[in-house]
Amino acid sequence: MRQRSPASGGIVVVNPASPDGFYNSGASVQMIAGANTGYFFSGWSGDLTGLTNPQSVTMSAPRSVTASFSLTPMGITITTTPVGQIYAVDGVPYYSAQTFSRVAGNSHTISTTTPQGAGGTRYAFSNWSDGGLVSHTIIAPSVPTTYTANFTTQYLLTNSIAPPNSGVVSVNPTSPDGYYASGTTVQLTATANSGYAFSGWSGGLSGSANLPAFTITTQLNVTATFSPSGQSTNLMLSSGGAATSNHNGRGIPEDRLTHTLLQIQAPLRMQPLCSALRRTELS
Repeated sequence: MRQRSPASGGIVVVNPASPDGFYNSGASVQMIAGANTGYFFSGWSGDLTGLTNPQSVTMSAPRSVTASFSLTPMGITITTTPVGQIYAVDGVPYYSAQTFSRVAGNSHTISTTTPQGAGGTRYAFSNWSDGGLVSHTIIAPSVPTTYTANFTTQYLLTNSIAPPNSGVVSVNPTSPDGYYASGTTVQLTATANSGYAFSGWSGGLSGSANLPAFTITTQLNVTATFSPSGQSTNLMLSSGGAATSNHNGRGIPEDRLTHTLLQIQAPLRMQPLCSALRRTELS
């Protein structure tokens, strides 16, 4: 009697064949095990043992032989794009592409974390190639299969103001943490506060005017510089020689100004003054 385990795993060919399974006493009967696709022959049991295939049995008594078949482990490859991101298979972490031998039909868990990376560049999880969630269960297929965790590269965009409180920089579109996906188009607009004028960009950008939108392709640290806007100081002299000034609408005490009077025509009465004045506001 010949058997297969499991029945779908393969076939057993008997040589010579018998129409009813009976053989003369002393006959030598050869058993040949053949595995179906996705299985491999894993051994004999009963009146035959071992892995030798084919193998013969002598008919000196009723015989029962079972050919066992096992599912062929398939190569399952796990990788990431970009390469080098961390992932886990059944809870064990890996940092590079790996190929695992797994029996078809068995379940396994693949997972990753997001975001990854440090500094001005990081990687945010996008999807698994099979459409699964960040962590999900897969059933080992019957053919070699690759699972890829895809990530989006993101760069940090920061901006600063010089001097402090001299203006503001608006960013469009906004980002909750300053990171933008590579290839994102961003517009920076510098606006001066009262008493200042925008004078230029430095750092990751350059120029003395607000620039058109640009594409994020790397980490950027941008500084917007502002300068004090134009200011004037008016000096007034009285006929008695006392000096007062008005600086942008604010009175400035005499002891904060240095005046050089080159020529004054003033006898006993008030007369027009012709003077050349050099004045420096002392801080």
